[in-house]
Amino acid sequence: MKPSDTDFAALMAPIHATFNAVTKIKDESRSNREWSLHFQTISDGAGCVGWVQAPSSPAEAVKEQKEAAEFYANRVISTYKEKDKKHVDWARSYIALIEELRKYVLEYHKMGLIWNPKGGKATEFSLESVGGAPGKSSAPLPPPPPPPPPPPLIETTPPPASSGGAALTGTAAVFAQLNQGMDITKGLRKVEKSEMTHKNPSLRVSSTVPARSPSPSPTSKQPPKPKKPVSLQAKKPPKKELQGGKWIVEHYENDKEIVLDDVSISQVVALYGCKNCVVQVKGKINGVTMTNCQKTSIVIDSTISVISITNCQSFQLQILGTAPTIQIETTDFGQVFLSETCLGAEIITAKCSAINISIPTGSEGDFSEKPVPEMLRTVIQDGKLVSSIVEHSG
Repeated sequence: MKPSDTDFAALMAPIHATFNAVTKIKDESRSNREWSLHFQTISDGAGCVGWVQAPSSPAEAVKEQKEAAEFYANRVISTYKEKDKKHVDWARSYIALIEELRKYVLEYHKMGLIWNPKGGKATEFSLESVGGAPGKSSAPLPPPPPPPPPPPLIETTPPPASSGGAALTGTAAVFAQLNQGMDITKGLRKVEKSEMTHKNPSLRVSSTVPARSPSPSPTSKQPPKPKKPVSLQAKKPPKKELQGGKWIVEHYENDKEIVLDDVSISQVVALYGCKNCVVQVKGKINGVTMTNCQKTSIVIDSTISVISITNCQSFQLQILGTAPTIQIETTDFGQVFLSETCLGAEIITAKCSAINISIPTGSEGDFSEKPVPEMLRTVIQDGKLVSSIVEHSG
């Protein structure tokens, strides 16, 4: 039967502890470039187990967690599809697992978690009560079925060589040749010096070069098809829409008034392919990603997860509230403005140049600009590489 709110909270405590442990592992693994996307995928999808606390439409809550996990799962697939298929299969299996959970919840708990009014107390539930683990009074398990019969033997002995005049063909001819042993070379004729092409250049001149096949074999490598210049590529229409738990903002140009004011803490914002734009996100959200944008600025209130900027040129980021982590990769020329409540943020950069962090210095809106180090000095100490920042004076 349905437990009280206090008992239900106690039942959910192990799940919350496990989810917090997953989040902690994700945060500690951000610097691991090989597995950070995997941990992010797991963390964004792990919240699906909380559907039991959804007051209505729990299947929709599972769907939102699935779509949040798909964002990083697709990045895993894109990164490893040409390197290691195991990573691709793992990402697809994880998303498929969440989808199966959504189908189950939609079928059996469409309007919320259903309790058995005639059942026992939820706090006294155990696997033995439903036969999950055999107890003392449980009946013994039936014996396993007998193993299948052995496969029939296949005759591999080659047929004997024919004593008649008929020539052997196919497999019989191959085995007949192998059975000759060392005598197989007796039929070879010694090549005379006058027949050797490396000692008679005239033979090389008169030799016939085999004609090339008119159609190349499927395995032959073809030259890569040149990409169309950016100036000649067709422009895609701008789009701003909510897809599940993700706001998609892409292909905007020269628009300074893009505003997202209807966001929630379970949603993420993804910017892609914007140029010379200003985007403002009002409200606290889960996370933000900005990819392949040029001369684009984004103003954010607060996030509870990472802000990721990848392959962008001349960007500006302003955080009015708080954000735990800012991750910048393969980006040139960027400016990050932090608020007084965001000074504890962790900033991770890789393959970047000309990135500056502006820190508030007073109540009048003044900022102090600090460049992110780009040059490192690495030395070997006790068999290990030790790196330090190179500081220039003068």
